[in-house]
Amino acid sequence: MQRKLQSTTELAGSLIHTAAALQKSKQKNEKKIEIVESFLAKFQITPEELNTLRTSAPLDEGFFRTLNKIQHIQSQCKLLLRTQHQSAGLEIMDVMGLHQQTAYDKLYRWVKAECRNLESETPVIHPSLKTAFSALSNRSVLLSCCLDEVEATRNRGIVRSFITALTQGGPNGVPRPIELQAHDSQRYIGDMLAWIHHSLAEEFDLLSALLLPDNLDLNLHFLRFQNHNHHHHNHPKIL
Repeated sequence: MQRKLQSTTELAGSLIHTAAALQKSKQKNEKKIEIVESFLAKFQITPEELNTLRTSAPLDEGFFRTLNKIQHIQSQCKLLLRTQHQSAGLEIMDVMGLHQQTAYDKLYRWVKAECRNLESETPVIHPSLKTAFSALSNRSVLLSCCLDEVEATRNRGIVRSFITALTQGGPNGVPRPIELQAHDSQRYIGDMLAWIHHSLAEEFDLLSALLLPDNLDLNLHFLRFQNHNHHHHNHPKIL
């Protein structure tokens, strides 16, 4: 009886020790899982976020949040490269680079398409277009191509509007066609200059709605854009 009691006591002690060890191991594993989940949340994007980059849906706040998150992850990876986790940092940077390229491809195509809608006399600007141009400031080549598209599109629209003002006038003939004053050179030139002044003010408002004023690269292209269009105002041609 004494032996059985001792044996039972020893077995119970062994079970308690094993249970304590398992509990400790469980806590360690839970901590590891927590660390891994935290790492993945910090250095990966979710399937939903990735979907915003790949679908053909219009750009929205979710798209720009994902793009900003990718850029943040890339900056965090640079810190990893200074630690013993260089392999992980390089691998994550490669993956984020691919995601970022996908994002900029979609951004570029969308902006180009929206820019082609700016040809009308009173174009409607998509609410996300200004944010999109700001995001493209990190890709000077893509930004330049998109601004060139704006320039070409607005040039076509401005030339067409000028020809209309010159030959047809405004809605219902008000104001009257500028060419009706062709016999009076001073009035003729004055009306054209007044139209140009009004048009330049509208173009300034349009570009202000597209571009962030604190972005130097955009402002430099902005000035080139204005000068180019001013040249076409004074030397209109039918495209």
